[in-house]
Amino acid sequence: MSPRRFVGALALVLVVMSGAAAAQSTRTPFDRLALDSPEAAVARFVDAFRQRDYVTVYWILSPAAQKAWTDDFFAFNMEPLIAKLPDGRASEIMRTAFPPMDQWDQTDVSWVFDRVMVTAGAAGALPVQMPQNGAAGKPQPRADGAVTIGFGQGATAVKFRLVRAPSGQWRVFSVSAGGGDPDRAPWGLGKTD
Repeated sequence: MSPRRFVGALALVLVVMSGAAAAQSTRTPFDRLALDSPEAAVARFVDAFRQRDYVTVYWILSPAAQKAWTDDFFAFNMEPLIAKLPDGRASEIMRTAFPPMDQWDQTDVSWVFDRVMVTAGAAGALPVQMPQNGAAGKPQPRADGAVTIGFGQGATAVKFRLVRAPSGQWRVFSVSAGGGDPDRAPWGLGKTD
């Protein structure tokens, strides 16, 4: 290959790669979430939670939090997933949330998460109650590289623990309230929840 053709081919590859990288950055709804700071991730999470857009809430969870939720769900362990209900109500939520498989619109885990959250909300059993007012506090660094951010004030305040993904984006590892455990993903439900 002549030097001129080589340079031309190299230039073409670089143009294609730079265009693909630019298109890649906003290619999917997840890519458009803009989770470039802990504060931005908390703001997007709170906004999605308040709008009952639990698919987006799931996408903002860290991979470890998503795995923890999925592991508990597929083990039929509802205790870490929804607020404590009287005996038998958790199984009622499961029956309501999940018709027979041939009646499902999706099998994607984010859709399953959404179904559980919507049904839990209708039963008054969301794992956390998001404050209707307030703003994210200042990020507090942790020794493990994560950060914690409080949101809201007083009895309704929640605490977010966020981790940085390999992409550099910030994702929510856990949300806890009222003495809950911030190390328990994704919902740091307290002992009395």
